[in-house]
Amino acid sequence: MIIYTCITNGYDEIPDNHYYDPDVQYICYTDGTITHKGEWEFREIPIKHECPLRLSLYPKIMQHKVFPMGSQVVWIDGCYVITKEFVDYCKRIFEKYSRAHIVHPMKFTYYEEITESFIAEYNSKDDIINITKRVKELGFDFKQYVNPMCATFWNTITEDAIKFNEMWWDLSQISTRCDQIAFVVSKYFNNINWREIEDISDIGTNLSSLDHRKGETVRGNIGRVKKHPKNGDSNQWMNIDDMIRDVSKLTGMTRLFYNDHWKDIRNVREFREAKT
Repeated sequence: MIIYTCITNGYDEIPDNHYYDPDVQYICYTDGTITHKGEWEFREIPIKHECPLRLSLYPKIMQHKVFPMGSQVVWIDGCYVITKEFVDYCKRIFEKYSRAHIVHPMKFTYYEEITESFIAEYNSKDDIINITKRVKELGFDFKQYVNPMCATFWNTITEDAIKFNEMWWDLSQISTRCDQIAFVVSKYFNNINWREIEDISDIGTNLSSLDHRKGETVRGNIGRVKKHPKNGDSNQWMNIDDMIRDVSKLTGMTRLFYNDHWKDIRNVREFREAKT
């Protein structure tokens, strides 16, 4: 089993308290902007890209380009802590399934997903329109959208996964921050079986800003040291309704029913405080 990550532009630093299993290979792809530590094998990213965030997506998504066929690989964002419990959980996953991903606890609709990136200023309105147009052209059913949590996922590299990976990669390049949308759309069009994990309480590591087991706020992404690039502007969050209205012309979905979470201004303000 391989546990791997990718860190570019010094966005993350490797946490000090990782658990290293002697039977697991640990690989970190990097552009040379981090301090080497721990029992990681550090590798150069095999492509160049002007955007460091999109560059980091290459090994994450194009697994068949960086690992041999048949490899059992676990992606985890570089800012999270790898515990013994997490490693054991990964082993149990591969005992039962070829691939698995987490369904986000929020279970956002398409509108809620794009609104989150809009509030955080990751994507501009033009970015979101471009993403939506491309997905519509493919024939995606927007009502089927449920957002994943791609901070970690499990995959066995097989020939039938290549088309999925390549479509995921192609769609992820439309904007700075749309890899989760790209994942869902590629999954929709490619007939490979993913085990969906809805309960993340026992995966062995904290992937959120709230540790529900302790009932208190705890940063799970303790290795995050820099904010990711943003294409939006600081005031666009005040124009959520205008953005959704224009997107609804493309999706055909009512703009009121599918954006429940962000109707509450308290959710908007709390998220902005955390992300901007």
